[in-house]
Amino acid sequence: MKVESRDALAAEGLTVELIRQLGTVPGLTVLAPMSTLAAGGSQDGALQMGANAILDCRLEGTKLQASLSRVEGDRLLSVGRFDNVIQPAVEALKQFVAAKTGARMGRGNVARAALDLATYQLYLAGRAWFHRWSPDNLVQAQGCFEEVLARNSGFAPAWAGLADIQVLRAYWHAAVPRPVLEQGLVYAQRAADLDPGCGDSYCSLAAVTAALGRDWEKAEMLFRLAIESNHSNALA
Repeated sequence: MKVESRDALAAEGLTVELIRQLGTVPGLTVLAPMSTLAAGGSQDGALQMGANAILDCRLEGTKLQASLSRVEGDRLLSVGRFDNVIQPAVEALKQFVAAKTGARMGRGNVARAALDLATYQLYLAGRAWFHRWSPDNLVQAQGCFEEVLARNSGFAPAWAGLADIQVLRAYWHAAVPRPVLEQGLVYAQRAADLDPGCGDSYCSLAAVTAALGRDWEKAEMLFRLAIESNHSNALA
């Protein structure tokens, strides 16, 4: 999968979010963000990474256009095209890909709080900064997620994003990690309470459980919940 846009940060954030969303579809294996971003064109992605389907996306302002192709030998055969506004498009595109690839959608997904377009773009920027792991970039990501939650406090993925940041800060950058992990636990629990289907929250809960309580069995159970929710969750 590849997303193109004049705004490189938005394209990177949307790539990460689409991989996260598509990873929740049973039967689909989605390549990790950095692998996808490193691929050249669609043909390169298919040849280099052994993909059997390619999703090409184009983000223009608030519009998301996508084309899905199957790999047949050395050719790409078009399966279908998609066009919608960004946030509703992400969920709808997941449904589109599942239908076109014959994958079955899971049941019982919790409907997430809807964001206006400007706020959703902030969330995507936060995801992009987070995946550019460094102390300064984690600060940028945290600022984006906090602004999202200031606008809509019920958006669980942003709480999970804050939890992930605290976990990485504690492991890599904090002189005194315990209070950082304790704050991450608050964020992760908030995400899980808002949306039990948010696998990212279970991943952070697992990391915090392992680091704070040395409860390896519970940590493993939480990591497995994260993978069950999204089998393409690379952190889990």
